[in-house]
Amino acid sequence: MKIIQVTPYYPPHFGGMEQRIKELCQNLSKKGYNVEVLTSCIGYKACVENDKNLKIHYLRTIEFAQVPFIPALFFSLMRIPKDSIMHVHIAQAFVPEMVMLVSKLRGIPYVAHVRIDIQPSSFFGFLIPVYKRLVLSKVLKNSKEIIVLTNDYKDIISRKYGLDKQKIIVIPNATNFKIFKRKSYDFHNPIRLLYVGRLAVQKNIFSLLTALSNIVKYKSNVELHIVGKGEMKNGIETFVKNKSLQKNVILHGELHGMALINKYRTSDIFLLPSFTEVFSTTLLEAMANGLPIIASKIPGTTEILGKGKYGLLVDPDAKNIEKGIIRLIRNKKYARKLSYSGYERIKKFQISENLRSFEQLYGRIK
Repeated sequence: MKIIQVTPYYPPHFGGMEQRIKELCQNLSKKGYNVEVLTSCIGYKACVENDKNLKIHYLRTIEFAQVPFIPALFFSLMRIPKDSIMHVHIAQAFVPEMVMLVSKLRGIPYVAHVRIDIQPSSFFGFLIPVYKRLVLSKVLKNSKEIIVLTNDYKDIISRKYGLDKQKIIVIPNATNFKIFKRKSYDFHNPIRLLYVGRLAVQKNIFSLLTALSNIVKYKSNVELHIVGKGEMKNGIETFVKNKSLQKNVILHGELHGMALINKYRTSDIFLLPSFTEVFSTTLLEAMANGLPIIASKIPGTTEILGKGKYGLLVDPDAKNIEKGIIRLIRNKKYARKLSYSGYERIKKFQISENLRSFEQLYGRIK
């Protein structure tokens, strides 16, 4: 069986979605599946890379309004073997409809994997609602099965696009991070807050920075470590300078491997203040490393954190984020409780179970 993974971005392009797709492809190839990835060359170069059962095609791409347009994608899909399965990861326009068109022309089935609810990202963002209604709805309805990351989004997608829930399956993200039991739950001095993720509008980082600027006025021994990159970097740096937070905010850029793991292990509180999330794997990584979590009370995140059992949920505004941080700093007993509960929660999101679900899915389609 040849599995064609179609995605707008793939590492070395930075992002949680990209890393999860890479892990899926690598694990499938290790189990003997023949996997090919068709993706944009944004963040890399146009080329083909081979690794045993895994072949990655970085196709020439034109980025338009922060969306990758891949002219060669259609022709590449028209050449794939007839007995393939197409697995399209939905996060941007242009890519899903190419897969649907080839499916209609060649009779090759496809799975639609809703990674994020596509959001306006430029001046042309006003066209997104029209795109969803006229194009994306057809992509989802013509797929063999639809994958979402949480039960919250199963309900949302079903209502939004008029889909039969029987066609939608939930396969959550998973992590290969090993559980790290902390020997001490005392906070560092200064206290180390941690954010990991893209520096994008939806991540609501300015509310987090505003909360921090209010906290340091009366409690200066607090640091915010930001790991990641993205289009908001310059704005964040300007904000930090204007608020005189240079000693309190440290931007690390991208971190991978042990450098990222060590950043989790040497931090005190993890924060995810996003306006929207479908399923952030950084929450799993934080729990695996025993970090108490403060996250936005939004669909997806609320489900992962058990409606507050495994993390402190707050409204995504500066005042409530500030209150959440102060609450954990002042109540170390509660912070420790969240850390311990996270260890139990993380056991449900291991790679092995995740991979088994995909294998069963592909088996049903073929």
